Amino acid sequence: ATILAAARDRLLAVGYANLSTRAVAEEAEVPLSQIHYHFGSKQQLILEVLAGENARHLERQEGLFAGDQPLWRQWGQAVAYLDDDLQSGYVRVLNELIAAGWSDPTLAAAVRELIYAD
Repeated sequence: ATILAAARDRLLAVGYANLSTRAVAEEAEVPLSQIHYHFGSKQQLILEVLAGENARHLERQEGLFAGDQPLWRQWGQAVAYLDDDLQSGYVRVLNELIAAGWSDPTLAAAVRELIYAD
């Protein structure tokens, strides 16, 4: 969790292109070898960040639409969620990975899989 939080922070600070696993390790205060042991690569590390973000967002959405609120209230809450997503950095995380996927087909496929997963 500490490594993932540090990776997210570094991604938001410098973007995917400038992100290094060494900087993530320094921010997380762990040896660089721990990042490579647990995640294998920068790409896999950041995909895990996105997977965690998506899981939280899907849980939030399921909770909203499973409730008995009228549709107009659900719509209002969904709009508020979008504002939250912009402020929290989620939209930036997602867009960084989409942009990185333009030059890395493997990353692009993995991001599509996360976005369109059941």
